[in-house]
Parts: sequence; C-alpha cells; structure tokens
Amino acid sequence: MNALAALILGMALGATLIWGRIGFAGTFRAWQAEDRADGLAPLFVFLGAGIVLHALAFGAFGASGGFVAPAGVTVAFGAFVFGIGMQLANACGSGTLAALGSGSTRMLAVLPFFVAGAVLGTLNADFWDALPAPPAISLGEALGWPIATLAQLVLLVVLWIAVARRALPERRACIAALALAAFAVLALPIAGHVWGITWGFALTGSKLAQSLGWDPSGVSFWRQDWARAALETPLWADTTVAMDAGIVAGAIVAARALGQWGGFAKLRKREWIAAALGGIAMGYGARISGGCNIGAFVGGIVSGSPHGWLWIIAALIGSRTGIALRPFFAMRA
Repeated sequence: MNALAALILGMALGATLIWGRIGFAGTFRAWQAEDRADGLAPLFVFLGAGIVLHALAFGAFGASGGFVAPAGVTVAFGAFVFGIGMQLANACGSGTLAALGSGSTRMLAVLPFFVAGAVLGTLNADFWDALPAPPAISLGEALGWPIATLAQLVLLVVLWIAVARRALPERRACIAALALAAFAVLALPIAGHVWGITWGFALTGSKLAQSLGWDPSGVSFWRQDWARAALETPLWADTTVAMDAGIVAGAIVAARALGQWGGFAKLRKREWIAAALGGIAMGYGARISGGCNIGAFVGGIVSGSPHGWLWIIAALIGSRTGIALRPFFAMRA
C-alpha cells in the first residue's frame, strides 16, 4: 500500500518538475558559466518552503525520518564528484528521471551508468565511512525547531540576496516550487523518510546483479540489517524505487500534455561518452555522500543537518569543474 502511495506521490513530483521547469544542473550551469541567476529563485523558494514544512512535521507533529549525517570528508568528496557528473550528464538525480520521462535520449545513457555508479559506491562504503568526520548534528534537536528554522531561513535569505537578488523569479516556476515542497514533505508519512532518489538506483542495480549471480554477502554495506532486508524484499515494494518510477511516469504524462515531449534525438559519440561518465560519477558520488541534490542537499537541510550545506558547497565546486570539462565532449560550456 505504501509503495502505491509512493508511486502516486512520485507522479505528482515528476509532473511538477516538468510543469515548473525546475532543475538543478542547468540552473547551476547558467549561473556559474553565464551569470544568469533566474533559475535559482525557484530553488530558493523550494528550499525555504521545505525547511518550514519539514520543521512543522518534525517539531509540531513529531514526524520521524529526517536525514542527519556527519559533515565530513566523505560527504564533501562525494558531492564534488557528483557535481562533476551533473554537468557531464546534463542532469541531476531528479533531473535524470524527469528528462527521461520527457523523451531525452541522453538519459538513456545516463540512467544505466548512474545505477552502475551507485552500485559501485556500495562496494567500498566501509572505506568512506571510516574517514574522519565530526559527529552528526540535528539543529532542530540541538537548538529547538523554531530557532533552527529561523536560523536556516535567515541564511537562505542572505544567500538569495548575495547571488540572486537581480533575478526575476518566474511565477509559474515559483508556484511549482511551492507545490514541490508540499509534495516532498508527504514522503515522511508515505516512505518514512525525507524524499530521496538515488537509493532506488543502488537497490535496483544490486538486485539486478544479484539475479545474475552476484553474491552481496561479502560486501559490508549489504550485510547491514536494513540493507539486507531491502535486498530480500521485492523491488516493487520499496518506496524510493516506487517514487522514482512515479517521477518518470508523471514526467511522461506532463510532457505529453504540455507538448514538451522531446522525442529521441541522435547524440554524437562524445556526448554518449560524457553521459556515461556523468552517470557513473553521479551514482558513485551520490552513494558515498548520502544522496543527490534532493536526498543529500535538500533532505539534509530540511532535516536540520549541517551536512546538507557542506554537500551543496562541494557540489557547486564540482559543477564548475564539470562545466570546464564539457568542451572536451563537444558540449557547450
């Protein structure tokens, strides 16, 4: 039942992403390479509304399922690698699924390599987990949710003024951002955790490898009780997998309805290579850093975890690096 609700929620998320034309990879590239900050406004709205709604859920209604993690070397490195991959792939986690649903040929290459990279990230997770990191902190628990929420909103406003004050937010995109935040908080009662995407890739790829004869018992990551239980549960019953599938389905419906279906265009060889490398980098980076722009960055911040801020700083550095690499693959910088 939860999986069905997660599928429906995913459809709402996917349709909203397409209708509002909200994304991370292209927005960051426009800002970093062309000094165009218009697309940042909806992301600030999405994050601000998400902070408030999740604070109410955690503080006033006692919801559980926040994502609190140490802000250490592993998060920073994984986010940096993800940022590079994001620009080579022309998408992030949610963007890959939404673009696939809207008919992007490139995502046919990105997604399988994204899945492969996520599986690779599980194979040596113990190495990354052993690297230095401070204790995980929940600002909501440490300061109280009202103070923690106010502090994060003030920081968000300061950042908006610093980087996007000249941007004219598009009304449609901002409405979509508010809707996206409202849908995202529903992941707490439906999935039992904040909205995430890339865990579904790691699980799907690992179950596929297992069906082909791979034995996960020798991998410490998959020996954890919760991970082993996920492998032993039917794939369709996993709420993250269901939401991921819903995003693609919702994007298909929205793209068709809005006349935004891209059709499948031919890519040059170097573009296929960039898509594959970008997918692997995003999958691996997301797995070791705890997620993508949605799961690690947004999910961490709305949970009051400082690691979400570290993640986006490192990812933006990686994004700029990825932008510099794009011309080598015949991609516009």
